[in-house]
Amino acid sequence: MQRPRRVIKKRTRITKASIEVICEFIRGWPRAITWEEIVIEAERRLHANWTRQALEKHAEIKAAYQAKRDQTPAHQPIDPAIRILKERIKSLEDDKRRLEAEIELYKGTFVRYQYNAHARGISPEELDRPLPPIDRNRSDG
Repeated sequence: MQRPRRVIKKRTRITKASIEVICEFIRGWPRAITWEEIVIEAERRLHANWTRQALEKHAEIKAAYQAKRDQTPAHQPIDPAIRILKERIKSLEDDKRRLEAEIELYKGTFVRYQYNAHARGISPEELDRPLPPIDRNRSDG
């Protein structure tokens, strides 16, 4: 049985433009980033194969990595009470956004009603008139 041939990729020099691209995606990474992820992402974006050591030699890349590592909190077990409170906060924020959107819909409806009332010559006094009393003794039948 023949073993598969190993493809050796040509190493390319790290240019100033490559360094800027790498630093930019490190800064924009949504969570803590590892050197392995940096190597993989650099290869994906720049189609070049560099080692962690080659990337780390560049002060700008190393500084971006360290800044990202320092700004990302270390993964620690979260107290269940804190987790529950965070979920509650997220739920309340979602409710707030939903209610704000609903209020905007009601505002649009009110403006439409206001325009239609004005177009038909209905005065604010007529609109503000109380509802007639309900006659509970009346039977429809």
